[in-house]
Amino acid sequence: MAFMPDTQVLLALVSTAIATAATPGPNNLLMLSTAASFGRMRALPVYLGICLGFPFMVLVVSATVHVFGQQMLQGMEYLRWAGAAFLLTIAWKLFTAAPGGHVAEAENDETEGGAGRNRPVSFWQVVLLQWLNPKAWGMAAATTAIAGQAWLLPAAVYFVVIFPAVGIWYLSGGLLRRHVLGTPYERHLNRAMALLLALSVVMIVW
Repeated sequence: MAFMPDTQVLLALVSTAIATAATPGPNNLLMLSTAASFGRMRALPVYLGICLGFPFMVLVVSATVHVFGQQMLQGMEYLRWAGAAFLLTIAWKLFTAAPGGHVAEAENDETEGGAGRNRPVSFWQVVLLQWLNPKAWGMAAATTAIAGQAWLLPAAVYFVVIFPAVGIWYLSGGLLRRHVLGTPYERHLNRAMALLLALSVVMIVW
């Protein structure tokens, strides 16, 4: 019966997954800022890194808790601070990014073999980020607790939910890029998103 949860458990998991995956947090704000700064094509690895990396993390956490118990999540405290430092570094780079530089950097990457200084984070960096993201740990722990013995279900639910949930932020970043990039508002947008990312980290950690 471990893989056949009742309807109430399934509804609780789906509603929790939608609420946590679609709301502002480090992943979604990183997605928004990357798509706005570099365009949807160059932000695609970030999108895929979140949508594939997070369900995988949930699967590993759920399996670990299923085998060893909830005490295995106690090490989360150390990862929380490491993740906060990493995310704040990204926020600082976004805050100090020069406006209008991303288009030139993109051209440099194509013509000079990727020698540009400002680049979006890579797919594997985003996958690693899931293990350092305080909100991601909270989401994984919450859904694992809801699922109980149906430990495979949280990862499956998030795999279905996360693509459209994060996709909203991915597409929104592309729209912001179209209307703001190259205007006097670009620097203000970068700084606003950096502050929002930093604030989300502070609120989750503390």
